[in-house]
Amino acid sequence: MKQTLVLIGFFMFLGLSVAIAYYFGGAGASSRSLDTGKRYKAPPGKTRKNAIALTSNKRRTTEDPEPTGAKDDGSSLKVKSLSDPSDEKRKGPGHEQATSAMNSVSTESGLREIKAALAMPHEREQAALLHEAEGQLYAQLIPPDMKKAKAAFDEALELADDSQLKQSILLKSVQVFMQAGLNAEARSQLEAGADTSELSDQLQFRLQLLEGQLEERAGRAEAAEIIYRRILDTALKVPDAVDRDTAVMFARMAGLRLSKLYRAHNREEAAVSLSKELQKQLKILAETI
Repeated sequence: MKQTLVLIGFFMFLGLSVAIAYYFGGAGASSRSLDTGKRYKAPPGKTRKNAIALTSNKRRTTEDPEPTGAKDDGSSLKVKSLSDPSDEKRKGPGHEQATSAMNSVSTESGLREIKAALAMPHEREQAALLHEAEGQLYAQLIPPDMKKAKAAFDEALELADDSQLKQSILLKSVQVFMQAGLNAEARSQLEAGADTSELSDQLQFRLQLLEGQLEERAGRAEAAEIIYRRILDTALKVPDAVDRDTAVMFARMAGLRLSKLYRAHNREEAAVSLSKELQKQLKILAETI
C-alpha cells in the first residue's frame, strides 16, 4: 500500500513538472511572443526591400526652366525669391477650387472637382484659373491627354482678359507641353500667345528662357545663344520696369543656360569668358543698389 502511494505521488509530481515545463518553454513563450502593440523599428540604415509608401499620387507641378536660386557665381549680391506678377489675380473662388482640385487625392478626382466647379457660374478670370488647372490635370493623366490639355489651356487664355494673367497661363501651358516632350506644340503655343511688347517684364523673361530651351532642343544652338544674350543684355541694363532682384535673377539664369550651351558645344573659352563677364556686371549692379 505504501509503495502504491509512493508511485502515485511520483507520477503526479512528474505530470506537474511536464505541465510547468510546457507552459514556460512552449505555450507560455508563444503567448509572450504575440504582438503587444509595439511597432518594429529597423536598425539605422536598414530599409525594407519592397516597402510601399502609403500615400496617394502626388500632384506634379511645373517649374521654371532652372531653379530660382542659381549657383553662386562668386558675387556677394543676394537674390530674393520672385513671385509671379499675376499672383494678385490668383485669388477668389475659382482659384480656391482650382487649388483644391490640384491637391486632390488623384488626378481623376481633381478633374471631377474642376468639372463640378465649371458647371457653376464664374467671372471670366476665375473660370480661366479653373481651365488652367484642368489643362495641368489632363497632362497628369496616365497616359496624358494632351489634346484635352491644350483645349483647356486655350479656353483659359481666351477667358483671361488681364494681360499678366494671360501671359502667366501661357507660361504654364508651355511648361506643361515641354515637360511632356511636345516641343512643337510648346513652340506653337508660345508663338501664338507671347506678347513681346514688354521684354522687361519678368513673365517675358521666363517665356524667353523657355524659347531658348526650345531652340536648344531643336538643335539650333546659335538661335538659343542669341535669345540668352538678349535676356542678359536686357536684364543687366536694369530698366525702370524691372527691379534689381528680378534683373539679377534672370541674368544669372540666362548666364547659366548660356554657359551650359557653350560647354555642350566644346566652347570652354567662351564659357569661362562669360562667367568672368557676368561676375563683373553683377558686381557693378550690386554697387548701385
